[in-house]
Amino acid sequence: MQQDIIKVAHSDQFQVRNPKDFTKIDFNLKEIDGLDFMTTNDKYLVVFCEINRDSLSGYFKKTLGLLSLYSTIYFTSNAEVAKFVNDRGFLH
Repeated sequence: MQQDIIKVAHSDQFQVRNPKDFTKIDFNLKEIDGLDFMTTNDKYLVVFCEINRDSLSGYFKKTLGLLSLYSTIYFTSNAEVAKFVNDRGFLH
């Protein structure tokens, strides 16, 4: 880790393990009415926000209504990423 970024020299050095209680996620799944995951509109939204356990849940709930307008919604707390996306006009 360097400044909260995972850095690896080669992919065989990178390992990811399931978080504790990951298999229990199926017990809390909820269906979202009105979403069609088979069609995309090539519109993306980047949400610049603080990302932590307490606030991210609230952001997810607020963006549920936007899932029918955007193909993908990204969350970042990195100001450089948000500025880069905005400056390059990657969002429609």
